[in-house]
Amino acid sequence: MTSARDLADRFHRRWLEHNPFTATMYGIPGYDDLVPDESEEGDRAWRAEAGQFLLAAGSIDRAQLTAEDAVTLDCTTEAATQELAGIDMARAEYMVTAMQYAGPATFLAVAARTVLLDPAAAQAYLTRLRRSGGWLDQISERLRTGASKGRLPVAPLVEQAIGWAQDVLAQPGLGPALSPRPPAGWNRAAAWEDERLAVVEDVVRPALARWVVTIKELLPRARPSGQAGLVHLPGGADDYARAIRIYTTLPLRPEELHQTGLDQIAALEARATELGAGLGLSGLDEVFDAVRDSAGKISPAEAIRQATIAVRRAEARAAEVFPAPLPPPCEVTPMPEVVAASGAAPHYTPPRLDGGRPGTFWFNTERPTAGTGWDIEAVAFHEAVPGHHLQLSRLQLLTDLPALQRQRSITVFSEGWGLYAEQLAGEAGLYTDDRAELGAISASLMRAARLVVDTGIHAFGWSREQALEFFVAHVPMPPEFLAAEIDRYVVMPGQALAYLTGKLEILRLREEARGRLGPAFSLPAFHAAVLDHGSLPLPALASSIANWLDGAELRLGQLGDALRHGARRAQPHVDTTGRIGAEVAGDHRVLVADPDVGRVRHGAVAVAVAPGKQGRDAPACQHRADRWVGGKLMEGLGGDRRRPVRPLGGHRRRGLPGRGQLPHRAVLVAAHHPILSPGARGDQQGLVGIGRVVQLAAAREPAAWPGAPRI
Repeated sequence: MTSARDLADRFHRRWLEHNPFTATMYGIPGYDDLVPDESEEGDRAWRAEAGQFLLAAGSIDRAQLTAEDAVTLDCTTEAATQELAGIDMARAEYMVTAMQYAGPATFLAVAARTVLLDPAAAQAYLTRLRRSGGWLDQISERLRTGASKGRLPVAPLVEQAIGWAQDVLAQPGLGPALSPRPPAGWNRAAAWEDERLAVVEDVVRPALARWVVTIKELLPRARPSGQAGLVHLPGGADDYARAIRIYTTLPLRPEELHQTGLDQIAALEARATELGAGLGLSGLDEVFDAVRDSAGKISPAEAIRQATIAVRRAEARAAEVFPAPLPPPCEVTPMPEVVAASGAAPHYTPPRLDGGRPGTFWFNTERPTAGTGWDIEAVAFHEAVPGHHLQLSRLQLLTDLPALQRQRSITVFSEGWGLYAEQLAGEAGLYTDDRAELGAISASLMRAARLVVDTGIHAFGWSREQALEFFVAHVPMPPEFLAAEIDRYVVMPGQALAYLTGKLEILRLREEARGRLGPAFSLPAFHAAVLDHGSLPLPALASSIANWLDGAELRLGQLGDALRHGARRAQPHVDTTGRIGAEVAGDHRVLVADPDVGRVRHGAVAVAVAPGKQGRDAPACQHRADRWVGGKLMEGLGGDRRRPVRPLGGHRRRGLPGRGQLPHRAVLVAAHHPILSPGARGDQQGLVGIGRVVQLAAAREPAAWPGAPRI
């Protein structure tokens, strides 16, 4: 194991111990009995340890690392840096919410989704319940410490939390805590359930009640709605700079993020007006009214049905723009009531690593949210395919990656991909009509407005009411949902900035790749290059893509040389029928192949030469040409000429000629050779259409390829 890999593994194990709820959500065994340490002493100890990991990362000689290990080192460095910034923000000192993002609501949301596969897991869950009382008391103590420093929670969010907690306390057995079912067929199930109920009543309920007492005591001193942002806290400006750095992985300024949001809103509103005109809607106000009016007009069951149809349609088309491995189908299901009641938006959780639950798109059937009107398809594509499910479930299949890169989600990467997936779905023609596209624009407007609202609240001192007014004016979604979104941004400063920031960077990298590779650019290969190193900070992603492009350009040059070398070695040949004769180095009229045909499975190259033969004689002629020229060219490439050649006939769906339709003196080339496989492993190697490689080579060296089509 390399030093970078070993450091990443050690850091990740310690991180999971400090974030055991995350481990449980991912189904990572060994942490289900733990609760976080929210004490000041615990934070100081973990900060010191994370700092040591950061020093160790800085001591590794990058010049000695492979490209893969350099990415791993970047990820470890970023993860440790984020831990330091997060501890310094000390959100536990002022954060009170009914949402699942902090405090007791997090604990009960995890409990509601916990899966107990065996008796050991059931016993671990009981241990966690017993320990939760101390954890809840730590949270109360941190809030009192924060109040002594003038770092107080936001009054309306405290009021919401009190109401939420009182509803939970009124439920027998604290409802969500009793959600996990004992393992099927376990002979101690009844006794275990009795023990669980006793622990809930003796430990969890009193601790939650003590937390309610604490926040009730803080309520009279809490910040009013007009002072919801970090800018109103002591040290708040520094804390927001940390939040921006954590969630975007970039040193961006609030002013530039704010302006990016405004610019994106203007462009999206113009597009919405244009699409609305095609539906007979006059002006932006009518468009927004129509989109907003579409929300919640169908039953929750019908909304889930339509979302599932969209997901299955995208899954059926996924192989066109993504290489293997593709994940199993995504589950679409209602979210737990304790989560839905807080107004949570539709969201995704990846498959549990223990197999206890598949990748799941959770739908809110309790309250109006995004994804219940014309935006159903956009939200489905974001959360499932080609969005988070394809991204995160696929990632779990890449078992050679360090666990840090497979199991730790970096928001700007994950959510940036989700937004990119919404646009990719449009480019692939997955939206059913203009209404669905307007729904997608509605979702995009919300993400653009997030940049304006988040910076407005936390950097420029906006009130919750001012933020909601801006949201309602520019995002055609239900006001109740938008109000919950505003409170989410208050609870998680900076998180809302990640979505659009990440998408814009992925699009920038895609355009850079198109520019550098030209006709050899492959969308599936680009997607593999983006996704297959795991969840990356944006600087590491840019570096990884730059390395991929450098390697791709080098391989293209090698391939051009190999093609010319193989062509020079191929002598004129006449088959036994006397119907075919060709010299590859002759006319060079190249039929450009599609770069997205398939995947490399063998180290071979197939070339078909058919000089002018059409109709019934062409298939036999092409077969012989495949075997002969393929063998000769493989010699030039250093391949094994004994491998079976795989000709490219019959690809009518991609615009390629089928057998019997080759033009006069054409060369049809398909790549099955390792030098075309950037950073890939075995069957994961990427495919580039050599026809386009020849086209690219012709642009660089016209004299060497006199008959090739020009770019």
